[in-house]
Amino acid sequence: MEDDFKIIPSSNPADYVVHPEHLTEFLEAAKTLKWRFARTMASVPHSYVVRGKSMETDAYRRAFGVVQTFGVPGNFHERTNIYLHDPETNWRWWNMTNHEWESIIMNVAKDGKMYGEQRAPDTSNDWWADYDAVAPFYDDVHNRVTPAEKTALWRTVDAALQSRKPVTLDLGAGTGGTLDSKVCGSVDTTVVDVSQGMLNALVYKHPRVKRVISASAEEYLAWNTGELFDLVTASFGSASYLSAEAIDVLPEVSRWSVVLSFYKPGYVPPYHQFTQQEELDRTGFDVALDLAQGRFEEQGNFITMTINGKA
Repeated sequence: MEDDFKIIPSSNPADYVVHPEHLTEFLEAAKTLKWRFARTMASVPHSYVVRGKSMETDAYRRAFGVVQTFGVPGNFHERTNIYLHDPETNWRWWNMTNHEWESIIMNVAKDGKMYGEQRAPDTSNDWWADYDAVAPFYDDVHNRVTPAEKTALWRTVDAALQSRKPVTLDLGAGTGGTLDSKVCGSVDTTVVDVSQGMLNALVYKHPRVKRVISASAEEYLAWNTGELFDLVTASFGSASYLSAEAIDVLPEVSRWSVVLSFYKPGYVPPYHQFTQQEELDRTGFDVALDLAQGRFEEQGNFITMTINGKA
């Protein structure tokens, strides 16, 4: 907007955390803000506030996090946004970017109208997940996965699949680390995660993802859908959250390979301090190691195992 506007990011990771009560606080505060009508887009009636001008910077950061965490994907014609809807007032809010550090304006529309065919996947659920706390800021602030670790995972999968293009089930998909690493294509991938906020970030980046399942891996596997995949993944530590029982059945739903990435023993992601994580159960690691016949690769902060599919 203004040429002299500059966002100065906070150096404190604790400033980039969402709490459940922030939603209630935002819905109350939104009624008191001075929303400016967007005259240049009168055909799409909406208003906006400006960061650091009509909304204080720290409050704006919290509001950004609330929208990206508690909202759901929706379409504005061909564009996919994350919209936070208030059923009581029929207001809806959205940001113009998925990056808080470059977000300057927040929009609101009060007519309840959406534009274009609504085909965005549904990420909604009825619970607060641990990773919701860091989801809207995860990629830019909390994520510690390195380019070398992404490349190492890609090479492991490529070797297992012999360069074949897989239909993929990605468990604990988070913000889309597997897709970001080019391990598989979004149009061929079903993603599963318990965090609405993390899935929102994934869909914003990969709007053409084949299917989104807002549930735990254990729930999804218990549904016994009968669907089979070429590749099953749980990347960049996601396998550390899987139960031993879930890991044990993964070869039965994979035709080619199961690639599981665990945190290296002793490694604790720094953002765990904000997600109220309990100590991770190591029994799944032992089950995976047995299925992988004792073979594993060290990839930075991760231990990756490849298991043959049996489907």
